Amino acid sequence: MKTFLKKTARRAKTVPVLGRLMRIAAAIVRLPELRAEVIGLASGSYEQGPKTAQPALWRAVNELRENTAGDANLTRSVPVALRRLTREVHALRQRLDAAGLGEETDAAPPGGQAPRLCVAPEHAAAAPLRLYLGQGEPAPAGYVSASFDDTAGAVPLAPGAAEEIQVACLFETFAQAELRNHVLPHLYACLQTGGRLRVQATDAGAALAAYAQGECDYDALRDILYGAADRDGRLQLNMLSPASLRSLLGEAGFTVTHLVETGMRDGRPAFETVADKPSPSPSAH
Repeated sequence: MKTFLKKTARRAKTVPVLGRLMRIAAAIVRLPELRAEVIGLASGSYEQGPKTAQPALWRAVNELRENTAGDANLTRSVPVALRRLTREVHALRQRLDAAGLGEETDAAPPGGQAPRLCVAPEHAAAAPLRLYLGQGEPAPAGYVSASFDDTAGAVPLAPGAAEEIQVACLFETFAQAELRNHVLPHLYACLQTGGRLRVQATDAGAALAAYAQGECDYDALRDILYGAADRDGRLQLNMLSPASLRSLLGEAGFTVTHLVETGMRDGRPAFETVADKPSPSPSAH
């Protein structure tokens, strides 16, 4: 009997006017049941799926529910999270660049004044000078200590007053833009024609290679590249390699003469680059 009634109802639904009325009536009768099924779909409370739901729809909903938990979902979601993190890091780098801590700005450092090389007043007129810029270390024999700090009564160095400047692990404490746009051009101006610049720096490329080969752990790599404040209280803001420093020196007008691998310095792989301030090209006649 029940089967007969169902067949009769299906045939009646094909009649233009009567069928429409029957469909409306059936929807009204089943409205509470449909509402319960929709709530079940939204809350995930159905274990086997609603009786009246479309099979394909329920399979899709069930797959989504399965994909929200478990190791399989973690495996799929990690690349997505890494891509999102990469975009966020890129946006943060752009903000740092705009603030003067990256590569894309020519702005002066905080405080509005570019760093200037200073020496004690008694050495200011004793040109030409051999200067030493280090991390709180005394100057070697034959060199005069210099710094970018004039608060202790030091006076700015006159242009062309130095015949040689030796820099020991100090460039890492300057942001890339500050190093490129202010520090290196200023050192170039302080040297006399034919003067020499010696730079000792931490080899970030060698440190990364050692980490990739398992020769140093993560903590050692972090301390090499971005460790705690250096001995004079300055933080490391940059990474250098022989190739990157050669490029920076070339942009500032120096001619790089040779590179010396100095091995380890204070537990860090280091290198030394020697560059000269070239003589002006003779005018064509």
